[in-house]
Amino acid sequence: MEEALAVWEVSKVLEISFKGGKKTVLKKVCEIEEDASRAGGLLCLWDGDWFLAEVQIIKDRFIATIGKLKSSGWQCGFLNVYGPLMDSEKRYFFGDLLTVLSMFNVSWFIGGDFNSILNVEEKSGNLVNGSVMDIFRQFVQEAELVDLPLQGGSFTWSSNRKPPTLVRLDRFLLSHQILSAFPGFLQQLLDSSISDHHAIFLSSGGYNWGPRPFKFFSYMLEEEGFVDKVVSNL
Repeated sequence: MEEALAVWEVSKVLEISFKGGKKTVLKKVCEIEEDASRAGGLLCLWDGDWFLAEVQIIKDRFIATIGKLKSSGWQCGFLNVYGPLMDSEKRYFFGDLLTVLSMFNVSWFIGGDFNSILNVEEKSGNLVNGSVMDIFRQFVQEAELVDLPLQGGSFTWSSNRKPPTLVRLDRFLLSHQILSAFPGFLQQLLDSSISDHHAIFLSSGGYNWGPRPFKFFSYMLEEEGFVDKVVSNL
Protein backbone atom coordinates (compact mmCIF):
# COMPACT_ATOMS: atom_id res chain seq x y z
CA MET A 1 0.00 0.00 0.00
CA GLU A 2 2.90 2.40 0.67
CA GLU A 3 4.09 2.09 -2.95
CA ALA A 4 0.55 2.68 -4.19
CA LEU A 5 0.24 5.85 -2.11
CA ALA A 6 3.62 7.01 -3.40
CA VAL A 7 2.42 6.60 -7.01
CA TRP A 8 -0.66 8.65 -6.19
CA GLU A 9 1.36 11.44 -4.52
CA VAL A 10 3.79 11.67 -7.45
CA SER A 11 0.90 11.77 -9.94
CA LYS A 12 -0.54 14.78 -8.09
CA VAL A 13 2.82 16.59 -8.19
CA LEU A 14 3.08 15.95 -11.94
CA GLU A 15 -0.61 16.90 -12.45
CA ILE A 16 -1.43 13.51 -13.98
CA SER A 17 -5.08 12.52 -13.85
CA PHE A 18 -6.48 8.99 -13.86
CA LYS A 19 -9.93 7.70 -14.73
CA GLY A 20 -11.56 6.56 -11.51
CA GLY A 21 -9.41 8.77 -9.30
CA LYS A 22 -7.40 7.77 -6.25
CA LYS A 23 -9.36 4.60 -5.45
CA THR A 24 -8.75 3.10 -8.90
CA VAL A 25 -5.03 3.97 -8.86
CA LEU A 26 -4.45 2.42 -5.44
CA LYS A 27 -6.32 -0.74 -6.42
CA LYS A 28 -4.37 -1.16 -9.66
CA VAL A 29 -0.93 -0.60 -8.09
CA CYS A 30 -1.74 -2.97 -5.22
CA GLU A 31 -2.69 -5.66 -7.74
CA ILE A 32 0.67 -5.21 -9.46
CA GLU A 33 2.50 -5.44 -6.14
CA GLU A 34 0.79 -8.74 -5.37
CA ASP A 35 1.82 -10.25 -8.71
CA ALA A 36 5.60 -10.72 -8.51
CA SER A 37 5.72 -11.90 -12.13
CA ARG A 38 5.01 -8.41 -13.46
CA ALA A 39 8.58 -7.13 -13.78
CA GLY A 40 9.15 -6.90 -10.05
CA GLY A 41 6.61 -4.14 -9.52
CA LEU A 42 7.78 -1.72 -12.22
CA LEU A 43 4.98 0.45 -13.56
CA CYS A 44 4.90 2.29 -16.91
CA LEU A 45 2.22 4.85 -17.80
CA TRP A 46 1.85 6.98 -20.93
CA ASP A 47 -0.70 9.14 -22.67
CA GLY A 48 -2.15 7.18 -25.59
CA ASP A 49 -3.10 10.44 -27.34
CA TRP A 50 0.55 11.49 -27.37
CA PHE A 51 2.58 8.28 -27.68
CA LEU A 52 1.96 5.09 -29.69
CA ALA A 53 3.61 2.05 -28.09
CA GLU A 54 4.64 -0.52 -30.73
CA VAL A 55 6.95 -2.95 -28.89
CA GLN A 56 7.34 -3.78 -25.21
CA ILE A 57 9.95 -6.01 -23.57
CA ILE A 58 9.34 -7.00 -19.95
CA LYS A 59 12.10 -8.43 -17.79
CA ASP A 60 12.52 -8.90 -14.05
CA ARG A 61 14.59 -5.72 -13.74
CA PHE A 62 13.33 -3.47 -16.51
CA ILE A 63 10.53 -2.68 -18.93
CA ALA A 64 11.41 -1.37 -22.40
CA THR A 65 8.71 0.42 -24.39
CA ILE A 66 9.45 1.41 -27.99
CA GLY A 67 7.13 3.50 -30.13
CA LYS A 68 6.66 6.91 -31.70
CA LEU A 69 5.20 10.33 -31.04
CA LYS A 70 1.87 10.64 -32.78
CA SER A 71 2.38 14.32 -33.56
CA SER A 72 5.62 13.88 -35.52
CA GLY A 73 6.24 10.15 -36.00
CA TRP A 74 9.58 10.47 -34.14
CA GLN A 75 10.61 7.04 -32.86
CA CYS A 76 12.08 6.59 -29.39
CA GLY A 77 12.33 4.13 -26.54
CA PHE A 78 11.66 4.36 -22.82
CA LEU A 79 13.47 2.05 -20.42
CA ASN A 80 12.17 1.80 -16.86
CA VAL A 81 14.78 0.10 -14.65
CA TYR A 82 15.28 -1.23 -11.15
CA GLY A 83 18.86 -2.39 -10.69
CA PRO A 84 19.91 -5.28 -8.45
CA LEU A 85 21.13 -4.71 -4.91
CA MET A 86 23.78 -7.43 -5.09
CA ASP A 87 27.06 -6.24 -6.63
CA SER A 88 27.62 -9.69 -8.14
CA GLU A 89 24.50 -9.27 -10.31
CA LYS A 90 25.24 -5.82 -11.72
CA ARG A 91 27.53 -6.76 -14.59
CA TYR A 92 24.86 -9.09 -15.99
CA PHE A 93 22.16 -6.44 -15.44
CA PHE A 94 23.96 -3.72 -17.41
CA GLY A 95 24.94 -6.24 -20.08
CA ASP A 96 21.27 -7.17 -20.47
CA LEU A 97 20.37 -3.49 -20.86
CA LEU A 98 23.00 -3.05 -23.57
CA THR A 99 21.59 -6.00 -25.47
CA VAL A 100 18.10 -4.47 -25.54
CA LEU A 101 19.40 -1.03 -26.53
CA SER A 102 21.29 -2.53 -29.46
CA MET A 103 18.16 -4.22 -30.78
CA PHE A 104 16.44 -0.96 -31.80
CA ASN A 105 17.79 1.97 -33.79
CA VAL A 106 16.03 4.64 -31.70
CA SER A 107 16.91 7.31 -29.17
CA TRP A 108 16.45 6.25 -25.57
CA PHE A 109 15.10 7.72 -22.35
CA ILE A 110 16.33 5.50 -19.49
CA GLY A 111 15.23 6.13 -15.93
CA GLY A 112 14.76 4.50 -12.57
CA ASP A 113 16.61 3.18 -9.56
CA PHE A 114 19.91 1.82 -10.87
CA ASN A 115 21.17 0.90 -7.38
CA SER A 116 24.58 2.09 -8.62
CA ILE A 117 26.57 5.32 -8.69
CA LEU A 118 28.80 6.89 -11.32
CA ASN A 119 31.29 8.69 -9.05
CA VAL A 120 32.32 8.85 -5.39
CA GLU A 121 30.55 12.19 -4.87
CA GLU A 122 27.21 10.43 -5.31
CA LYS A 123 27.48 8.60 -1.99
CA SER A 124 28.15 9.76 1.54
CA GLY A 125 28.64 7.89 4.78
CA ASN A 126 30.03 4.59 3.46
CA LEU A 127 32.83 3.18 1.33
CA VAL A 128 32.34 2.92 -2.45
CA ASN A 129 32.82 -0.23 -4.54
CA GLY A 130 35.03 1.10 -7.34
CA SER A 131 34.71 -1.96 -9.58
CA VAL A 132 30.89 -1.76 -9.62
CA MET A 133 31.10 1.96 -10.29
CA ASP A 134 33.34 1.23 -13.31
CA ILE A 135 30.75 -1.26 -14.64
CA PHE A 136 28.07 1.45 -14.56
CA ARG A 137 30.40 3.99 -16.21
CA GLN A 138 31.27 1.53 -18.96
CA PHE A 139 27.59 0.94 -19.65
CA VAL A 140 26.93 4.68 -19.99
CA GLN A 141 29.88 5.07 -22.36
CA GLU A 142 29.11 2.07 -24.56
CA ALA A 143 25.43 3.01 -24.82
CA GLU A 144 26.43 6.63 -25.66
CA LEU A 145 24.20 8.04 -22.94
CA VAL A 146 24.28 11.41 -21.21
CA ASP A 147 23.88 11.81 -17.45
CA LEU A 148 22.15 15.16 -16.97
CA PRO A 149 23.03 17.26 -13.90
CA LEU A 150 20.52 16.81 -11.10
CA GLN A 151 18.84 20.05 -10.05
CA GLY A 152 17.42 20.59 -6.58
CA GLY A 153 19.78 18.30 -4.67
CA SER A 154 22.64 15.81 -4.87
CA PHE A 155 21.11 12.59 -3.53
CA THR A 156 17.92 10.65 -4.24
CA TRP A 157 17.91 8.12 -1.38
CA SER A 158 18.44 8.27 2.36
CA SER A 159 18.85 5.51 4.93
CA ASN A 160 16.88 7.70 7.38
CA ARG A 161 19.37 6.93 10.14
CA LYS A 162 21.56 9.15 12.30
CA PRO A 163 23.89 9.94 10.67
CA PRO A 164 22.18 9.05 7.36
CA THR A 165 23.74 7.41 4.32
CA LEU A 166 22.87 9.51 1.27
CA VAL A 167 23.15 8.11 -2.27
CA ARG A 168 22.16 9.12 -5.78
CA LEU A 169 20.58 5.85 -6.90
CA ASP A 170 17.90 7.26 -9.20
CA ARG A 171 18.45 9.16 -12.44
CA PHE A 172 17.55 9.64 -16.09
CA LEU A 173 20.05 8.81 -18.82
CA LEU A 174 19.36 10.08 -22.36
CA SER A 175 20.80 9.22 -25.75
CA HIS A 176 23.08 12.02 -26.93
CA GLN A 177 20.96 12.37 -30.09
CA ILE A 178 18.06 13.57 -27.95
CA LEU A 179 20.10 16.40 -26.44
CA SER A 180 21.44 17.36 -29.85
CA ALA A 181 17.89 17.82 -31.13
CA PHE A 182 16.31 19.08 -27.89
CA PRO A 183 19.06 20.67 -25.73
CA GLY A 184 16.67 21.96 -23.06
CA PHE A 185 16.15 18.70 -21.16
CA LEU A 186 16.79 18.72 -17.42
CA GLN A 187 16.07 16.47 -14.43
CA GLN A 188 14.91 17.86 -11.12
CA LEU A 189 14.66 16.35 -7.64
CA LEU A 190 11.16 16.43 -6.16
CA ASP A 191 10.25 16.43 -2.49
CA SER A 192 10.04 12.98 -0.92
CA SER A 193 6.76 11.72 0.50
CA ILE A 194 6.38 8.37 2.27
CA SER A 195 9.19 6.75 0.28
CA ASP A 196 12.87 6.83 1.21
CA HIS A 197 13.51 7.80 -2.43
CA HIS A 198 12.98 11.18 -4.04
CA ALA A 199 11.08 11.17 -7.33
CA ILE A 200 12.84 12.78 -10.29
CA PHE A 201 11.03 14.93 -12.85
CA LEU A 202 12.42 14.99 -16.39
CA SER A 203 11.32 18.01 -18.43
CA SER A 204 12.09 19.22 -21.93
CA GLY A 205 12.82 22.80 -20.95
CA GLY A 206 9.93 24.36 -22.80
CA TYR A 207 10.22 22.50 -26.11
CA ASN A 208 6.94 22.62 -28.04
CA TRP A 209 5.78 18.99 -28.27
CA GLY A 210 2.35 19.97 -29.56
CA PRO A 211 -0.89 21.46 -28.22
CA ARG A 212 -1.07 21.60 -24.43
CA PRO A 213 -4.14 19.98 -22.83
CA PHE A 214 -6.82 22.41 -21.68
CA LYS A 215 -7.80 22.23 -18.01
CA PHE A 216 -10.97 23.63 -16.51
CA PHE A 217 -11.99 23.47 -12.86
CA SER A 218 -15.75 23.46 -12.26
CA TYR A 219 -15.45 25.47 -9.05
CA MET A 220 -14.50 28.51 -11.17
CA LEU A 221 -18.12 28.74 -12.32
CA GLU A 222 -19.07 29.54 -8.72
CA GLU A 223 -16.62 32.44 -8.45
CA GLU A 224 -18.31 35.83 -8.46
CA GLY A 225 -17.76 37.68 -11.73
CA PHE A 226 -16.19 34.71 -13.55
CA VAL A 227 -18.87 34.37 -16.26
CA ASP A 228 -18.94 38.13 -16.87
CA LYS A 229 -15.15 38.12 -17.24
CA VAL A 230 -15.25 35.32 -19.82
CA VAL A 231 -18.02 36.99 -21.81
CA SER A 232 -16.20 40.33 -21.85
CA ASN A 233 -13.12 38.70 -23.35
CA LEU A 234 -14.90 36.90 -26.18
